[in-house]
Amino acid sequence: MRKSIGFEKKRQLNSKQDSHKPGKNVVSQACAFLLLVFACIFFTETLFSNVIFLPKGQLFYPLIADPKQPHFFLGTRYYVTPSQNFLAGVAGFGKEFGLIRWTSSSENEGFQLSVDGSLSAQFNSQSPSTHLINTDYSGGIPISWRRGDFSILLRPYYQSSHLGEELFLTTKIDRINLTYEAVQLLFSQEWRSFRFYGGGEVLVRCEPSDLGRWIIHGGSEWIRREIWFWKAKPFVALDLKSYQENAYFVDTSLKGGLDFSGNELRLVARRHLRLLLEAYYGYSPHGQFYADKNFFAGLGMAFTF
Repeated sequence: MRKSIGFEKKRQLNSKQDSHKPGKNVVSQACAFLLLVFACIFFTETLFSNVIFLPKGQLFYPLIADPKQPHFFLGTRYYVTPSQNFLAGVAGFGKEFGLIRWTSSSENEGFQLSVDGSLSAQFNSQSPSTHLINTDYSGGIPISWRRGDFSILLRPYYQSSHLGEELFLTTKIDRINLTYEAVQLLFSQEWRSFRFYGGGEVLVRCEPSDLGRWIIHGGSEWIRREIWFWKAKPFVALDLKSYQENAYFVDTSLKGGLDFSGNELRLVARRHLRLLLEAYYGYSPHGQFYADKNFFAGLGMAFTF
């Protein structure tokens, strides 16, 4: 009994000390500043604007090469990891759903409030039962703004990662309870066939609690302006991320292939079917293995609508 009381006092003392750490104050101030900036843009844009309820598409176009972008996809990859090399099947689904859009001169410009959710999973194709390796769940509230070819995304979101039960039972791997809440801020500029974006993220609350809180994020995309054949346009996309947790090592994701989406280069509500090749090198984007550096390459298809 005395031991439990002593432990409880120690836990309370540690929690009080953590609450006064300057890092947490910086995170809170950064989040408050971002919300203030977007609030100013929001009231400026919506003062004299039209309202569209349940709008189609997104004002901030989905990122092609970001491994954590909510979207529908199927594929196969070959993984090279510190513990083993294996062939895996990958699948996921996700979507941003627009709730309301405030527009000015064009319905494809303005301010939009949405919700999104996604699930992504990996399966070991070489195991007898093709067992589940890892599953990541995420949900967010994207707030986007667009004017011409320039757009901004502010996205508070939550992510939870879960180890496959069969993998846990057969390998006795340590299970990590990885969950966190974060705020993402990205700026995007399109120019002819190119797109450039950059920004970052900050983890507001996380488990394990000692995770590095800052993430730097950027990348570029190229999509051919003219149709190559049968409504297909070639594309190449590069996504780069650096996590404070991993000493800001640059995780690199590269995708390329054919985009089937019609004559228009980019439209807010345009549907896309992409047949692609991909390669990744860096710390794993799959939650349970975030501390492991690996490489994978594969092929698949992705759907955006």
